[in-house]
Amino acid sequence: MCKKGIMKIIKVLILMFVTFQAFAGELVLKTISLGPLNLTKETVVSVKILNELFPKYEINHEIRSGDSPDYHYFNVSDSKGSLFSVISYIETPEQFKSSEGKINLLELNTSRIPDQYGIRIGDKFLEIRKKRKDKLEFGAGHFNNNIGGNNIYYSFSLEPTGYFKEIGINYADPVSAKESDAKKQNPEITTISWPYPAWE
Repeated sequence: MCKKGIMKIIKVLILMFVTFQAFAGELVLKTISLGPLNLTKETVVSVKILNELFPKYEINHEIRSGDSPDYHYFNVSDSKGSLFSVISYIETPEQFKSSEGKINLLELNTSRIPDQYGIRIGDKFLEIRKKRKDKLEFGAGHFNNNIGGNNIYYSFSLEPTGYFKEIGINYADPVSAKESDAKKQNPEITTISWPYPAWE
C-alpha cells in the first residue's frame, strides 16, 4: 500500500475516534450547561425546545403534584432509560395551560452523564471530596442528605444509627446527620442536580 493510502486510512480512523468520543461524551452537566441546553434561572424549556436541542432523544411532558406546588415535569430519555429530567413550578393559573416554563430544578437520572468534575451517579461520597476542592454545603432533604455548591449538588442516603435504627426506620434522620457520618459510611450518589439539591 502506498504512503498516500496509509495516510488516508489514518485520517479516517482519527475521524472515527473523534466522532465516537464526541458521541460518548456528548452530555456533561456543567454549572452553566448540559450539552446544548444553557442553564440559567431564566432558561425556558418546553417539549418543542427540548426536541430541537436533543433531537435523537425522546421527550415526555406531564404535570405533577406533591409537597411542592404543582409543576411541569419534562423527561429526556433514550432506549436505555431516562437521562435527565427538568422541573418547572407552576405559580399561576395561566401556567397550567402552557407546556413550557423556566427551569427550577434539573436532575440527572443516569450514571452515563458525568458532571464537569467527573462525578457520576453511583460514585461514592468520598469521590466528591476527592474531585471537588471548592466550598461545599452539607444539607438535609426529606429522607436523604446532600452536599454541593456552585449550582451542582449530590444526593445520597445514609444508614440509620441510634434511635432511628432501634425503632426500625431504614434511613438515617437527615436533619441530625453530619458530614462525618457520610465520610464514615461513604454512600453512593443517587442523584446529581442543578442548581439546588433534589428534594427527596
